[in-house]
Amino acid sequence: MSSESTSLFSENLINDLNIITHENVTQLNTIINRMGMERETQEEWISAIKEQLKDFYACVTEDAVLLEEKLTSKIEKLLIESERLCKLLQTKMPQYGSKNLSFYEEHKLLKKHVEELQNIVSARTRELELLKSRELSLCKNLGVEVKPIKDSPLPNESELEDINDYIKSLELEIFKREERYMHIKCKIMDLAAHLEIKPSLDLERIVLSDDTHFQVSDENMKWVQNYYVSLQQQYDDMKDDIESLREKVGSLWTMLSEDIQLCNEFIEKHSGCTYSVLKAWKAEFKRCDELKKANIQKFIERLRNQLCDLWEKCHMTNSEREEFVYYRCMIYTEDLLSFHDIEIQKLEKYYNDNRETFSLLERWQESWNKIVQLEEKASAPGRFKNRGGTLLQEEKERNALQKRIPKFEERLIELANNYKMRTGNNFLSWGEKIEDLISKAHNDYKIEKDIKLSARKQQKGLTPGGSTLCLTSAVSGSRLRLDMITPKSASKRPPRTALFSGSNKKPKVTPNKLAVPLIQINEQVVKRRSRTSMERQKCLRKIRNIATGIKKREEMKLNTTFVDYDIFTGELQGDHRSTCVFENTSKPTQAPSN
Repeated sequence: MSSESTSLFSENLINDLNIITHENVTQLNTIINRMGMERETQEEWISAIKEQLKDFYACVTEDAVLLEEKLTSKIEKLLIESERLCKLLQTKMPQYGSKNLSFYEEHKLLKKHVEELQNIVSARTRELELLKSRELSLCKNLGVEVKPIKDSPLPNESELEDINDYIKSLELEIFKREERYMHIKCKIMDLAAHLEIKPSLDLERIVLSDDTHFQVSDENMKWVQNYYVSLQQQYDDMKDDIESLREKVGSLWTMLSEDIQLCNEFIEKHSGCTYSVLKAWKAEFKRCDELKKANIQKFIERLRNQLCDLWEKCHMTNSEREEFVYYRCMIYTEDLLSFHDIEIQKLEKYYNDNRETFSLLERWQESWNKIVQLEEKASAPGRFKNRGGTLLQEEKERNALQKRIPKFEERLIELANNYKMRTGNNFLSWGEKIEDLISKAHNDYKIEKDIKLSARKQQKGLTPGGSTLCLTSAVSGSRLRLDMITPKSASKRPPRTALFSGSNKKPKVTPNKLAVPLIQINEQVVKRRSRTSMERQKCLRKIRNIATGIKKREEMKLNTTFVDYDIFTGELQGDHRSTCVFENTSKPTQAPSN
C-alpha cells in the first residue's frame, strides 16, 4: 500500500473519529452538566472513557495485527505450494514481491498463480496416469516388463512426448504381432483341417477357434510359430506318405494288373491331401500288398525283366550284373522282392543322375557309325556313277559329323570327370571308361583304314602290257595310279592315234579345260585322228568326272585313294576305243601291227 493511501486512511479516520467524539462528548457534557456532577466525578469519567478508548484501540490494533499475521501466513503457504508445484512441474519459480505490491495484492496474485500451477499438475497427472495405464496394458499383452515412469517430478513436455512415442512403438509392435498371428492362424486352421486334428490345449483352442483375444507375448508367439512348424511338418510328412503310397500302389496295380478304370476312379476320389486320403491309400496299399504276397513269384520275375532292361540302359557288363547275387535265387520271399526293388531303385537313380551321359553316348555312337558308313561308301565301286547329287549330300553330312563328333567327345569326357569328382569312381560304359572307349574307337578306325589301304595297295598291279595310268593333281601334285586299265575295246583293236599312223610328229598332250587333275602321259602320247567319234567323247567325259571326284576328295584332306582296275573298267564297259596311252615303267610298249 502507498504512503498516500495510508495518510488518506488515517486522515479520514481521524476526521470521522473527531466528529463522532465531538458529538458524543458534547452530548455527554450536556448530560453531566444537567446532572451537576462533581468535578472529581467528571475526571473519573474522563479517565474511564480514555481507558476504554485505549482498550478499544488496542483491541482494534490487535485484531489488525492478527489479520496481518494470517495474511502473511497465507502468503507463506502459497509460496511454499508454488515452490512445490514448480518443482513437481520442473519449472522455475517466479520472482514474487518484485513489484512492491501490498500483502493483499501479493496474496491475490500468488493465489492465482498457484491455482494455475495446480491445474497444470492435475492435467499432467491425469495424462501420466492414462499413459501408465496404456503402457501396463500393452506390456501385459506383449509379455514384457513395464518401463518405470517417475511421478515426482512430473515429466515435462519433452519427456511426455518420449513416453508417447514409446507407447506408440508398443502399439505398433502389437499390431505387427497381431497381423503375423492372424496370418499364421489362417495357415494353422487350414493345416488342422487337412490333418483333421482336434485342439487339446487352451492355446490350441484359442488359435483354432474364432476367438480374437490372444496375448501376443514373446512366449505365445514362439509357441504359435512352433505349433505352425509342427503342423506343417506333419502335413509335409503326410503329403510325402501319400505320394509314396501312390507310387507304391501304382506299382502294385501294375503288378496285379488291376482294372485301369477302377484305379482311375480311386485316384480321382482320393486326390486330395488330407488324413482321410492318407488312410484310404494306406488301406489300398495293405490290400494290394496282401495280393502281392500271394503272387510273389510272379512279381519277382517281372522285376527281374525290368532289371535286365535297366542293365542294358546303364551299359552294365555281365560281371557287373553278377554282383547282384539275388538275381538267380529261386526262393521267393518278401525279402527277395525287397532286394530287387532296392536294386531297381538304385539303378533308376543311377540312370536318371547320368541320363545326359547315356543319351550323349547313344548320339555319339550313332554319329560314329554313320561316318564309318560314309567312309565305306566313299571307297565302294560305282561311287562315281552318281548323277543325283548323292555325293554332295554325303560330303555335307560328313562335314557336319566331323564337327559334331568332337563336341560330343569333349562333353562326354567332361561329364565323366564330373562323375568321378562327385562319386570318386570312374564312369563305365560296358566296363570301359569314356576316354578309353573313345580312344579305342579312333584306334580301331585307324587300324581298319590302314588295313583297307594296304589291301588296295596289294591289289594294285601292272596291266598285261605292264602299263599304268597316272592322274596328277594340278593342285597338290600327288599322283593317283589307275593300274591295269585294259578296256575290252582296247583288247580287240589298237587305238587309232598318231603314234600308230606312221607320223613322225611328237605326241601332243592336251590339258584338261577344267580345273581338275590332268591326264598326263609320261613317255608316249598317242593322238587320235582328227575325227573324234561320239564314243570317244563319252569316254573322255567319264574319265574327267573320275578325276574331278578325286580332286574334291584331296581338297577335303582325305587320304589318297587308289582306284583299282575294276572301277575304271566298270566305267568304260562297252565297245569303246581308249584315248589313253598306257605308261610303262620300264620302256614304251610296242603297238601291235594291223
